[in-house]
Amino acid sequence: MHKKLYNFWLEHGIALLLYAILSIGLTWPTLKNFTVSMTSNGGDARHELWVMWYMQQALLGNRPMFYTDLLYYPLGTSLLTHGIGIVAGLISFPFWYWGAEAANNGLLLVGFLLTGYFMYLLARSLDFEREVAIFAGVYLMASEMHLAGLLGHTEKIFLGLFPLALLTTHHIFNPKRSNWWPVATAFVLLLTLLYSGWQFIIAVLGVSFFLIVGGLNVERANYWILWKRSLIFGGSVLVLIVPLLTTITIISRNPALLIDKNLETVNYQPDLIEFFLPSRFSLLFGASVTNFLRIHDFPWSIETTISLSYSGIILCILAFIGGHKSARTWLLFVLCYMIFTLGPFLKIFGEHQFTEYNLPIILPYAFLTALPGFDFMRTPGRFMLMGFVGVGITSSFGLTRLIQYFPSKFRYLVSCLAITLVLVESWPQPWPQEKLRPVPQFYQQIANDKEMYGVFDLPIKPSPSAWYVSYSSYYQIYQMTHHKGIVSGYLDRTYFVHPLFLCLFLDKVDQPDVRVNNKPVNCYDTAESELARHNYRYVVWHKPQSWDTEYQPGSYGDITSQNFIKSVFGKKSPLVDDELVTVYQVATNTTALTTTMVLLNNWYDYNSGIRLATSPATLLIKTPRQQSALLQIKPSYMYDPSSANKFGDKGMLMVQTSNNFSTSVEINANKVTTVPIELYSGVQTITMTLHSGNIRPKDYGLSDSRLLSFGIHFINSPYAEMDLTKKPRW
Repeated sequence: MHKKLYNFWLEHGIALLLYAILSIGLTWPTLKNFTVSMTSNGGDARHELWVMWYMQQALLGNRPMFYTDLLYYPLGTSLLTHGIGIVAGLISFPFWYWGAEAANNGLLLVGFLLTGYFMYLLARSLDFEREVAIFAGVYLMASEMHLAGLLGHTEKIFLGLFPLALLTTHHIFNPKRSNWWPVATAFVLLLTLLYSGWQFIIAVLGVSFFLIVGGLNVERANYWILWKRSLIFGGSVLVLIVPLLTTITIISRNPALLIDKNLETVNYQPDLIEFFLPSRFSLLFGASVTNFLRIHDFPWSIETTISLSYSGIILCILAFIGGHKSARTWLLFVLCYMIFTLGPFLKIFGEHQFTEYNLPIILPYAFLTALPGFDFMRTPGRFMLMGFVGVGITSSFGLTRLIQYFPSKFRYLVSCLAITLVLVESWPQPWPQEKLRPVPQFYQQIANDKEMYGVFDLPIKPSPSAWYVSYSSYYQIYQMTHHKGIVSGYLDRTYFVHPLFLCLFLDKVDQPDVRVNNKPVNCYDTAESELARHNYRYVVWHKPQSWDTEYQPGSYGDITSQNFIKSVFGKKSPLVDDELVTVYQVATNTTALTTTMVLLNNWYDYNSGIRLATSPATLLIKTPRQQSALLQIKPSYMYDPSSANKFGDKGMLMVQTSNNFSTSVEINANKVTTVPIELYSGVQTITMTLHSGNIRPKDYGLSDSRLLSFGIHFINSPYAEMDLTKKPRW
């Protein structure tokens, strides 16, 4: 018995203890502030914390697991397209006893510990000596993108499922191993999908790589084992993964959700040179790297933290020179992920066009993301999360080779030296801490109310350039106290436009040229009615505070919030008025306006009765029921390339609706053109495109430098009208 415990300690205990100590050190001061603040730069950690809280509620049976009506109440939204899922909730679950901050910090510490330990298990399964396997775990724990997750990207914190998936895949081809290993591989992939969709894609590619390699290397005598286990693996995937993957695919096809973000990739694309710079989090080199990036105008991004430690590079070179076939296979694995990491085209020191023809070098990522179902990917640097697993294993081959050059009594010393060098290079500066905002007493009060209703928080956003979705993460933290519905919510893939309160969330509050039932649209006039119709009971204005750098007295958020309160509630007395909030109760005896129309994209400001547009121009209509309508368009002059002055009296206009209706009509200046359309219940887009396109008047000697297509006198429907009586001044 004592011998078994001793062997267990040697095999697992030492590694777990070391990784636990490193988890504390690499994440410092997380443990010091365990119940006081979150390790975060104040960005994404709040909404990731909310997801962990919601998963805790679901595990306790208080909420459905994968759909919530607490956000975008009462419509709700799916959680299956969010970055993290139930596995993060399971890891953080025990720590909620000590509070929200502890739940976040507990996930960080356990995630780091398990990342190192599972990497250690993979290395041991590949027959590395214990000290070399410990090195592999340390390398993955200290990799730059893994550390970057501490700034608020929870999906980068726990990487242990990557090595675990490769471990189970490795055992599939061992005839001495059980036939349950293919099932285990499918199960680990399911856990990966339930932790992070991004990690699932990365893991599937890694497993596929080694399935191909393993299949090619199987001896002829073991072909029958290969076929049997391939069938077991395929059946396991079909049973365990395909149902959930199918559900996610169906949800992601919802046209109201903003899923396709491929084109944003260029904003998060790593430069080849970033592989070979020291870690920007390094205590020793971080300041120099940051200064270098600033001087050379490299945009800093948490998504391009792909630094390879110099110790790892040297050991990989040694593995290539003196290693055997397995070492070179792993090096090929690393190179594949490095290529995917670079994004859709090669960028070297900021340059992405080469030769005298200024041509880009297209990379495989461009083709991968063109496949159906891959359009959600926009951060290619994350491929290095698995790439670092490959570097850690390849380095271990190099370290094994290096140890062979020394007498056996020095092997522990050489391994310790390698571990030390990796940690010295990568050891981070202390991480920033975020304190959660104080919860208003009013929210603690309504937490005891068992009824379900909505709470509308103000400000919607603190500045014109801020994104209301991101700012709503503060209100999600408050929701963890009051448990009522809120009007929005920060999720990785959310609605393209707000599905309930259209013009309030498009900054189209006052549109004198848009009319509904012959009255100019003002969202504040109908806001209380709309709130009551959607079962919102309270409007809570959060007062500007000195500690809030985003939202100060007299700021955009303060002014718009006060305008909302004055317009909607007038001289009505507040229900609560304290240092943090002013609360108003929503009246229920109001009549809601049935239809709203707002301008969306490519319209210029209303100025002296004129509205100009760039083609295609879009507007949104929200209607409570399906109905027929007549869209009446009275244009002014429009771009006509055949005209001497490029502006004519006649053109062809394409009108499209988001329910797949499309038609082209001839339009004439100062004459009304009528287009019958069908509107469905909810929000729909109408797009107007002039066939002749756009022109920049400045290119033809005029003063206007805008890109213009057409101007309108009005757009009219049975319940919406835009009255613009003057011609555009082109």
